[in-house]
Amino acid sequence: MKSLATNLRRTLFAAICLLTIPGVASAAFLGASATIDQLTPGMSIGVNGYTFTDFKLTPTASVNHTPIPPENFSVTAIALPNDKVELKFQFPGVWKEGEFSEFVLDFTALAPQGYAFMEHGLSFGPVLFGDLSGNPYATIVEKVVPMDPNSTQAPYTLGVFSDPGFTQLVDSKPIVTPANKLQISKDIQIYGGNGDGPTRVVLTDFSQTFMGVVPEPTTIGLAMIGLIAVTAVRRNRG
Repeated sequence: MKSLATNLRRTLFAAICLLTIPGVASAAFLGASATIDQLTPGMSIGVNGYTFTDFKLTPTASVNHTPIPPENFSVTAIALPNDKVELKFQFPGVWKEGEFSEFVLDFTALAPQGYAFMEHGLSFGPVLFGDLSGNPYATIVEKVVPMDPNSTQAPYTLGVFSDPGFTQLVDSKPIVTPANKLQISKDIQIYGGNGDGPTRVVLTDFSQTFMGVVPEPTTIGLAMIGLIAVTAVRRNRG
């Protein structure tokens, strides 16, 4: 009895500590929006069961590089109809003639419990150009790796280009084998141009949408058939 009372006191003390220490249970979740400097390792954002974590911003350009301050780079998760969610990335800036930025943004996307990613899309928000003679541009080339024990899909890429000479928008991509986890790496480049007259790029934001699905009815049906078969076998044995 004495040991039982001691264990109960210890359990009660531990519970009180968890309740009185701020943020112990939810310290890793920052809500629906945060800046990159807040999204340190272990921190995440999300909405409607979708979770986005493991953010990392790495500058890769050195010549005439215009840095992106992490405290000015925000990420917001927005709930959409039909089991979709949008990530909106905002880092407003102006790139003038000769100015160039390149950085890699890595993060992990997790589908809600019981869901799997079916497709996702990538698109630029407004990209405004000045004098186009110097061919300024903004691009995103993204590598996606479906991380799931049942997924057979190889890594693939999405590309978004805003360029006076070449425009390509791949705004959605189906996932062959739905996966509940995606590892995403974006290589983002912005160039203000190098023409005879003034050139510039004004970039406001870019977005990414994710769509999740519940298991297919056929999968559920097969599971029910299996359960019925197991039950019947047990009854026969009994």
